[in-house]
Amino acid sequence: MPMPGAYADQSAEALAPQPYPEATGQSAGASQPQPYRAFDEKEIVEIFSYHPPTPDQRMTYERINAAFIDLAIEIAPFLPDGPGKTAAIRKLADARMAANAAVALGGKF
Repeated sequence: MPMPGAYADQSAEALAPQPYPEATGQSAGASQPQPYRAFDEKEIVEIFSYHPPTPDQRMTYERINAAFIDLAIEIAPFLPDGPGKTAAIRKLADARMAANAAVALGGKF
């Protein structure tokens, strides 16, 4: 049975998660995600410091938060109660926080 939606024309193998190039002995290109990153003390302080939002950032945060709220509300009724549903909602909350942090830090980290 084909998968519905945008990925219907792709095989399960094509959609499977791929390991980082470092794990396979391949070299990573500039656009490849890295499995870890070393941070110096200055960067750590910047990451954990409070960054008051600018008016534009405040609007961006509101849009990001609204999108995640809408997604959580949309999928919640389809998920059976239990640990999987809890994990799905928590991961959305984590993703929302990461998106907001990306805005606050200007995409630096």
